[in-house]
Amino acid sequence: MLACCCKWCKCLFLFFVYFVLTMWMEMKGVWRWANEWDIECQHQPLPVNQSGVKVLLAGWAKSGTWTMASSLGKLGLNSYHGQEFLAHVWSPLADDYWLRRSNRKTSVVSTFHWPLYWALGGEIPDDNMAVLENLTTERLAERISRCRADAVALDGLPAFHLPIIKASPDVKVILLDWRSYEGWLKSMDNQEKSMAIVVLFMHFFYNSLHFLPWGLLVKAIDPFINNDIEKLLKTGGPPFIQECPLGVMLWHPFVKNRQIYSHWSRPGSMDPPQKPEKQDFERLFKMVREAVPEKNILSWNFKTKGWEDLCGFLDIKNCPFKGHLKTEPNGYTDLFRNGGRGWDLNCDEPFVLIPVYVVLHIINFKIFTTVLYGLMGLLRGLVPKGKTD
Repeated sequence: MLACCCKWCKCLFLFFVYFVLTMWMEMKGVWRWANEWDIECQHQPLPVNQSGVKVLLAGWAKSGTWTMASSLGKLGLNSYHGQEFLAHVWSPLADDYWLRRSNRKTSVVSTFHWPLYWALGGEIPDDNMAVLENLTTERLAERISRCRADAVALDGLPAFHLPIIKASPDVKVILLDWRSYEGWLKSMDNQEKSMAIVVLFMHFFYNSLHFLPWGLLVKAIDPFINNDIEKLLKTGGPPFIQECPLGVMLWHPFVKNRQIYSHWSRPGSMDPPQKPEKQDFERLFKMVREAVPEKNILSWNFKTKGWEDLCGFLDIKNCPFKGHLKTEPNGYTDLFRNGGRGWDLNCDEPFVLIPVYVVLHIINFKIFTTVLYGLMGLLRGLVPKGKTD
């Protein structure tokens, strides 16, 4: 019994070492050349300072951005949620900025594993704000226009509202100001708890992708599954939170930590810094109202407005839908309720791929222990043996 316990303890310790090593490898981008795609949106840019954004969903996270972005997609717009904006537009801009400053050939924007990063004494860099303060309107407009984003939701990215308004002449703004500050705080608390549990749980499985260059395998598979990944990255659509074919579902976990979550976790987004005080919460809406003509603003309330109001504001004749907008299930608080995504094929948190990640962990761990024991044996062989009389 004791021998069995010792064996399991040894195995668990080795797996812990393997797991932390894999986290470090992702944070440092050891296999980034293999696990990320060097493809960006390739549409011809629009005229100078014309982003092409027709509709801006202005407001805080948990104010209906998920439902509204999906609803605009149903009306035929290439409608970005915050995740698509970060992956297609912002992450390439940030990479380009930091690469030019460092004269390096590979990205310097790391993925943040907060427990490990803090344990190593790391500090939160001012990534988003440094890039934003040095970004011209022309450059931002060009980058968005190459992806042909018709609508953008800036959930969790309050500092980005005015720059995009400035880069998008005649943009129409749907102001998601329907929730009271107190009601919004309650909803955000619920979201943060659910998201923390789901993200940490799924990260255990995503970690399997970064011990070896598994991205090369997915790149080899993509041509046999309709080139879904290449098409998405070249065209900037359809939004992967709304439509997630198999190839895109395989691609998303490779890049989501660095290209999406890490930017949500830097200044200019919402966490950190801390959730806004009431005056800051309300200031965002006031700031948008002052920057956009009143005729181009629709203050939205899901209880009192519906499809007819939305189509009328966007000058869409013969509105294809009627009544209130159907609430889209949230990828974190509605996993298995309200028609939630759960085990569906999706790009939020693809539970359906967990068996694949388990197999990758097993392969990785087997290789890790084989190499480790091999090195230990080699070192023992190099140590001189003591002489015997």
